[in-house]
Amino acid sequence: MGIWTKEGSKNTADIYLSNKSQNAKLYLGLLTSNPAAAILNDLTLGELVEPSATSYAREEIIPSNWVVAGELSVYPSIEFQIGLESFGTIYGCFIATTPDASGKLLAIHQFSASVEMKYYGDRLEITLRVTIT
Repeated sequence: MGIWTKEGSKNTADIYLSNKSQNAKLYLGLLTSNPAAAILNDLTLGELVEPSATSYAREEIIPSNWVVAGELSVYPSIEFQIGLESFGTIYGCFIATTPDASGKLLAIHQFSASVEMKYYGDRLEITLRVTIT
């Protein structure tokens, strides 16, 4: 189960309660570090470690692709695939406001088991699900 970070909660409150501008885009990224669960809420985007492979990039989350039904919002699967360089061990994923370290970390999710992405053609598909109650 993923969590909204403090930075993500403030960003959401700024948009909906303080009438500030919505984020132009959102991005899904992968974690190659395994932060302690106790500090996930306090992390910022600059503290995360991502794959260093040249074929890796955060994937854009397009707002119109979300399917909202009641309290559950689901985004179609996003696929990461290795080119010539290994991504290494993947411990989780995150949602950010930018494709680089200059933005905000909105949410973070640690996988129940790490995933090895070492060989050409290895793929990882992630389906985002958000429940608001």
